Amino acid sequence: MAIGDFNVILASSKKYRGLTKGRQCPYFVDFVDSTELYDLGFRELPFTWHRGFLFERLDRTLGKPVSNEEIKVALFDMALLKALDSDGFHALFFQKQWGTIGGAICD
Repeated sequence: MAIGDFNVILASSKKYRGLTKGRQCPYFVDFVDSTELYDLGFRELPFTWHRGFLFERLDRTLGKPVSNEEIKVALFDMALLKALDSDGFHALFFQKQWGTIGGAICD
């Protein structure tokens, strides 16, 4: 996963007003394509930068899908008393109950 202010427009739909001349940073776009990363999106405003009447989406979170097996391996590799969330449940709970709740965690 990569999170940051990349100052790159990956698609013309990420820009409102102003000129878009081709791909602004072909090396970054090629890197994103070759590593099969995709934009995980934001839940807030569609544009993260503006100047006057020009709006652009420059900040982004890039990631790849994670398989159910990768989730299980990561969980079982954690320290037993490590809490995964603010609910207070430790990794040990999820490891012991994996047969019951594993499907719900992965879906």
